[in-house]
Amino acid sequence: MRGHPHRGFWPYFLHGALYVLAAAGFTYWLHDMGVFDRWENSNLDRFLFAKKPSQSNDIVLVVIDEDDYRSEFKSQSPLAAQRVVNIIGAIQKGKPEVIGVDLDTSQWVLDETPPTLRSLIAQWKNVVWARDGWTENGHFQMAPVLGDDPTDICFGLPALRVDDDGIVRRFFPVYNPADNAPGFSTTLIRLFNARGETSCKSGGAPIAESNAEQGRLINFLGPKDNFRKLTASSVLAMAKIEEWQKTSEVAGKIVLLGGTYRAARDRFSTPVGAMDGVEVLAHIVQTEIAKPLGEAPAWVYVVADIALGLTLLAVLYTLPPVWRTIALLSSFLLAILASFFLFQISSYFFSFVPIIGGVFVHHVIEQHFESRELRRENQELRSKLGHRSH
Repeated sequence: MRGHPHRGFWPYFLHGALYVLAAAGFTYWLHDMGVFDRWENSNLDRFLFAKKPSQSNDIVLVVIDEDDYRSEFKSQSPLAAQRVVNIIGAIQKGKPEVIGVDLDTSQWVLDETPPTLRSLIAQWKNVVWARDGWTENGHFQMAPVLGDDPTDICFGLPALRVDDDGIVRRFFPVYNPADNAPGFSTTLIRLFNARGETSCKSGGAPIAESNAEQGRLINFLGPKDNFRKLTASSVLAMAKIEEWQKTSEVAGKIVLLGGTYRAARDRFSTPVGAMDGVEVLAHIVQTEIAKPLGEAPAWVYVVADIALGLTLLAVLYTLPPVWRTIALLSSFLLAILASFFLFQISSYFFSFVPIIGGVFVHHVIEQHFESRELRRENQELRSKLGHRSH
């Protein structure tokens, strides 16, 4: 039997190209309709879970854990403003570059506290406060921060996107429904990059654009132990030591203050396991600092699909029938391995869509034509041999 299809190369190739183009167009339409979202998310989750864990050199977490919640805050929510300010003051003695506060301050009543508390908060130009919000009657409403809406502080929205399966994979550097309000990580990065030369109200790095519907993928560092963690009580104790004020673990770093106690109800499912909200935010900040997780636009997928399909057609033409089938089946595995390799070396997520299916359909049809042509040739040969025997 011939090592390549019975027809000439160009009839075979052009016929196959029609299937490739049809499959690429159909795949693009399905991708645009979101049919592949669950499949792509599953691939992304596997890639993130399989990547080599690493630890951040730029971010330190200061957490209010169960013991701190009981001892420092008497198990009462919302957290007392004075005690939170004391913790921030202790962190400040360690000379961090920026502090992000991921705590609910919407019910604080600063007017009833000593005047020095509000004035102290106003002096901290390197503190970013998390500010929540909600959508009501189609309009996004900002929650209060520090009990009201002060104009002399920095704030950002911890705008996470929870997918239909309940897993957080994306965030919004800019939240369009809130009149393009900056995300929590965006404000932190702006101050961190400015190194004290500007404020969140002026100058600094430009705010990154964000797809209003999709958001940006979070490049999780791993399932656990990716950030140095200190408890709030330990920071309060160390702040009294002169050594902390000279060479602390938070010096020149981004510090995120958040709650990990159960009553905070601030825990999320992620591709690498369940995490407290402050840790998810740490992964988001690290994503913006180091290497954002890339994702190709839809037209790139189409071009790649067509290129892959046409390459397969040319290669398969030179192979015997059995090896053609083996090569097609192997190409599914190779596509997954290629996607994983690209993700590992460049943090670029490229989920190969099933263009190979179009090539496989073409292969089956070509096999049918070949078999029919071979049967016709065999019949003609038998007929000639029969005439000779007579």
